[in-house]
Amino acid sequence: VSGALATDAYDGHEYLQKIVDMPIYLPDASSKNIESILREDFGQITGIRPSAEDVKNEDPHIFDEMAHLFPNIITTIREEKRVINQFKTKYVLAKDDTFCYDLLALCILEMKRPSLIDWIKENSYLLCRDLSSPEQSSDREKLYESFKELDIDNSLRDLLQYMFPPLNKEPVLDAVMIANAGLNKRICHSEFFDNYFLQIPANMHMPESEMEHILSLTSPEEIEQILCRYEPESDLLFEKLSTCYILK
Repeated sequence: VSGALATDAYDGHEYLQKIVDMPIYLPDASSKNIESILREDFGQITGIRPSAEDVKNEDPHIFDEMAHLFPNIITTIREEKRVINQFKTKYVLAKDDTFCYDLLALCILEMKRPSLIDWIKENSYLLCRDLSSPEQSSDREKLYESFKELDIDNSLRDLLQYMFPPLNKEPVLDAVMIANAGLNKRICHSEFFDNYFLQIPANMHMPESEMEHILSLTSPEEIEQILCRYEPESDLLFEKLSTCYILK
């Protein structure tokens, strides 16, 4: 090698021409594989392990009810990671005031069809109401017609109908269902709807453990020290902390 480097006898281009560029095509992940990865990541973040082996899960049928929808929407591992990273950020800040399954579903909609988020916000006054009574027939028809006009596939429609029962053509919302929506802090309950849309500064980066430590602080002096440590990002940190305290 030393001798070769000391002479001009060798042309680097000749060596490069000997390299064979052979593309390798990897098969797409199956829906079953994506569902398995989603379940695992979801469980690591929330502590909920919705599987047959985890008998301690308080409500395993909920995730099973939604899980078959997700793989039809999330088609690649890359999409799954994008969704789960967004979910993790939101969950750390809003886990006490939101329903984790609705929060995950919202992250999926934000990734696949951001325009649906605007539609949800514009129609929140109908989506978060009981439209099952005869007196609400005109509002129910108005909402359903708007829903039908959305240019989305059936998988996204099913997901929206899970999140917002009034989107079913014949919604059945009795007092017990409404009460449960409130107890579970679901997105379809007017009291908790806004909790799902509080803004988090996208360019504020810190370890999750650090954020959890900050949220546990009660002393103004300790909080001031943290703000100084993250200078010049203290304004972003303050905004993020304000979001957290609003949620609290």
